[in-house]
Amino acid sequence: RIRPVLVLAAGSGVALLPTGFVRNLLEARQLVRVLPEWSGPAMPLHAIYTDRRMPARLRLLLDHLRDWIARNPLG
Repeated sequence: RIRPVLVLAAGSGVALLPTGFVRNLLEARQLVRVLPEWSGPAMPLHAIYTDRRMPARLRLLLDHLRDWIARNPLG
């Protein structure tokens, strides 16, 4: 299966992606921002679970993800 980011790194396309997903490729100069003065709209991130009570391990996971995203912005 071909990963779309690898196709981009090979020079075969243009995409709008969260910077956090491709930060390493940008820093390695394998990808280039073609419109550096422009960025896409902010998009919310939601966590949905089916139980009325939130299990402690789910709360830990969500707290970890919130903290990780705060330290490593995706945009």
